[in-house]
Amino acid sequence: MTQPERIDHNPALVPPIQPAGPGKVSGAPGRTEDGKTFDEVLRSKVAANIAPARPVEDVAAPQFTVTWSAHASARLRQRGIEMTPVQLQRLESAVDRAAAKGVRDALVMMDDTAMVVSVKNRTVITALGKDQAKDNVFTNIDAAVIA
Repeated sequence: MTQPERIDHNPALVPPIQPAGPGKVSGAPGRTEDGKTFDEVLRSKVAANIAPARPVEDVAAPQFTVTWSAHASARLRQRGIEMTPVQLQRLESAVDRAAAKGVRDALVMMDDTAMVVSVKNRTVITALGKDQAKDNVFTNIDAAVIA
């Protein structure tokens, strides 16, 4: 059996542990110069690094101005199309670009989704996945936007 490595104590680096002085109870927690225990100091440091809880309404969420008609919402659910926040931002940008050109109604093509949008009302009228859009003819639009 080998002997564990011997560690020499260097008093210049680590001060020796002093026995409890008179009037001190050895089982009591040590205190800082301002009288706080380790537990109190730790709790205050942890609490300072944790943001206070806020109601969901207070959390800044992106505000989208494009709305969805009941028909378009139903088609999204029916066709299993889900829009991510990034896609919604791209849709907003596409509608903004179409509005800047004076477009009234646009076909917005984004990834695997085609949407007919009333630019004037900023409302998606209908949405189709790529499988549903293959053989369709889109009418009553005056522009197409690739988002």
